Amino acid sequence: MRRRTSLHLVCVAGSAESAMLPHMIGHYRRLGVESFYLVRHALTTGDPGFAQVADTVAAADLQLFHTYVGPWSLQIHQRLVRHVMSLHPGDWFIIADTDQLNVHDRPLHDLVELCETDGFDHINGCFLDRVAAGGDFPEVNADPLWERYPLGGSISAALVRALPLKVAMARGHVELLTGQHGAPEGSPLPAERHFTQVHHFKWTGDVVGRLRRRVELFEQGRWNVNSAIIRETRRFLSHVGRHGDRIDVS
Repeated sequence: MRRRTSLHLVCVAGSAESAMLPHMIGHYRRLGVESFYLVRHALTTGDPGFAQVADTVAAADLQLFHTYVGPWSLQIHQRLVRHVMSLHPGDWFIIADTDQLNVHDRPLHDLVELCETDGFDHINGCFLDRVAAGGDFPEVNADPLWERYPLGGSISAALVRALPLKVAMARGHVELLTGQHGAPEGSPLPAERHFTQVHHFKWTGDVVGRLRRRVELFEQGRWNVNSAIIRETRRFLSHVGRHGDRIDVS
């Protein structure tokens, strides 16, 4: 009888998105995930969501794997994810940020079996950005996310002109690009056989204020970040600024 390959989830949970964490954990548990590697990140231990992340993890009967305190960057995020995956190079990992809920066309272990049988080592997907019906940014609360943010569209690619490709699942040995926007080597499952919907719940709550603060810190020289991220951020802020601090859902 064939041994079922272990499947884990790795997520770097930022304190600013702590309200999303219970939704993320619940979603992947419903998909059958039992092993969670949750890494908490915060700029300082005084961040409002710092304790909330730990409380949410404990309430879900899970444990934090690690805590990183310091400025955020794609490179830090990449190193944290790579460290976790390197612990089990032969196992499979779901790689998801707190605001990313992956949807597949079949059970996860069926996908893994397909890849192992046919020699693929990672599975790609694409952002499907979730937006409130009015284009505003309601806070995440206990209500189902699919009802609170019912519209699905392309903010990341069409509006912000960011790369929407994401590696949704991969073996632990697979090296990923920053932001998990692809894998430089390896054998991806062909898109015509399966392509993951990465439902992206970024456009919520105080996202506009946080992105404005991001640009301010960059302009003040207090945050060293890839200039492409700032260009993408400015495109988004320019759009919502023209539409009354809303996304033009038309």
